[in-house]
Amino acid sequence: MRKLKTFFPLLLLSTLLLTCTGKKSRLDDFASAQEKKEKTKTVYNQAELDFWASIYEPTTEDLLGIREAWVDYSQSFPESKTFLDIESEVHKTNQKVLLISLFSTNYDIADLKDKSLGWSTFPVARSISELAQDDLVLRSLMPVHNAWARYFLVRISLSEWESAPNFVLSNRTSKAVFTK
Repeated sequence: MRKLKTFFPLLLLSTLLLTCTGKKSRLDDFASAQEKKEKTKTVYNQAELDFWASIYEPTTEDLLGIREAWVDYSQSFPESKTFLDIESEVHKTNQKVLLISLFSTNYDIADLKDKSLGWSTFPVARSISELAQDDLVLRSLMPVHNAWARYFLVRISLSEWESAPNFVLSNRTSKAVFTK
């Protein structure tokens, strides 16, 4: 009888653990798949880190996939203005949308919107807006490699995107060339 009393709590605990890990794994699997879609570059100016950047092209399939994975994980999709902004922009057919994560050792310098700091993109961005870097949905859609990175939503004319051989992100001293 004593063995039976010990067995049931252990059985209950193991069932609970298996259920929880099973629910989490679909969202983890989604995040792992997203990491493979990111392209990252670390750029040095001589021996010093100049900046680190990551780009990601979200698709409608990715946006649907994260919603499904999230619901499987937690039963409801959280309110996320950042996600809604990305979703709205991706559905526009006349532009290419990129998510860019940018890190520099000086947080204030890693502002892709500020042209006075020398940041530019090629093809030239139609518009750039900063995203909430602490948004949980964004961090699952584009996994964080650096907690101090800043996120930007970049919109580029589709015709300019298609005619450019690469995507280039640069500042006054360095550039990162991403193959498409």
